[in-house]
Amino acid sequence: MSAAGQDIFDALAGMQPGADTPGTICVSALVADWLRRGPAVFAGADRECLDALCRQVDVRKKVSAGYGPEWTRLDPEVPAEPVVVSGLVAVMLANAAGVGSPGSDGSRNDGWGLKCTNSALKALELREHPPYASELRIWAMGVLDRIRDSRSGP
Repeated sequence: MSAAGQDIFDALAGMQPGADTPGTICVSALVADWLRRGPAVFAGADRECLDALCRQVDVRKKVSAGYGPEWTRLDPEVPAEPVVVSGLVAVMLANAAGVGSPGSDGSRNDGWGLKCTNSALKALELREHPPYASELRIWAMGVLDRIRDSRSGP
């Protein structure tokens, strides 16, 4: 990740609201925890949660402040705050860290990173004026450039 990406990640970590959303799953708490732990490509439960949030963005075209068990919709459904959406986008983009680079076996499996990048770009359109939107778009374009460059060859 670039120094600029790390700076955005750190800034958004300090801006996250408290976790006071009713429901089983509090998105602001998840995002704040992920940002606090630092950039990573997720595995296990974190990856499952991020994948569920990607689906919320891709299929439902929204990110809510909270969800019921197994990512069910709450009533009333409260949208996540713009700063939480920006934090989520940064986490999605951090999960695309390996895009365009060969894996340990020399092959490329960019599917997860590209999914996260695609969802990140869509998520930026969900709320008006999310913090760091321009910088996050530039970061996402950098990810897409890496995959394009890796496929075009010398």
